[in-house]
Amino acid sequence: MAQETYTRAEKYAEWDALGEDAVRTKFELGHFGTGGDKHTLARMWLDQKVQDRSVAEKAESLAIATSAKDAAWAAADAAREAALAAKTANTIATLALIAAVIAIAISIVTAFLS
Repeated sequence: MAQETYTRAEKYAEWDALGEDAVRTKFELGHFGTGGDKHTLARMWLDQKVQDRSVAEKAESLAIATSAKDAAWAAADAAREAALAAKTANTIATLALIAAVIAIAISIVTAFLS
């Protein structure tokens, strides 16, 4: 049997074209032998794909967490603004109530003096 010659880059390019699922299936079916260079190289390529996916998932999780944090800060800012607006509205309502009480008092005094 003639020995196959290839470079790591050639095999990686070939496997990238096939896709991870196809290469994993071939690996599990023993198409790359059981302990030679090709088997080891395929195992390294598959392990790298798992690691790449893990890194991408961590990056996505971090992006989601950052987005959630930003949304929480925006909600907190909106709540502070709403609380300030409510406090202002309460102050205005209190002043309106005082003005109404004064108007009623003036009406009562005017009615008794007439």
